[in-house]
Amino acid sequence: MQIDKGILPLVEAMNATEWIETNSSCQGHSKGHSKHPYVEFYCEEDRVSELATILSDATSEFEEMGAPFLIDCSLLFDTCIATNSLDAGDGWVAFHIGMVPLGGFRMDKKDKEIFIYTLANHFYESI
Repeated sequence: MQIDKGILPLVEAMNATEWIETNSSCQGHSKGHSKHPYVEFYCEEDRVSELATILSDATSEFEEMGAPFLIDCSLLFDTCIATNSLDAGDGWVAFHIGMVPLGGFRMDKKDKEIFIYTLANHFYESI
């Protein structure tokens, strides 16, 4: 599977936990299906609270730096993305993490990099 160069640091950090397995991702593009970075992944069911802590800590850091975006984390159901949820094994849960701009803010490459690298660092710190 080819991974966009811009999102690769976050995908590698998430997979390094060994309790997350990424499924699809995008670095965000000016044209096409996704303007903002996202990762879809499976998380071991008994580690979901650890995932929540990582996302909460990263959100706090984004707020402290005055970042014009938030983390959007959604549970995926088979009615949303059938290939992900149906492929999840017993004891695994499918999620989507994305970057959401605040108040119609248009994000540039620097904002995307801040999102990706900051979030990646939080995953590495959990190992």
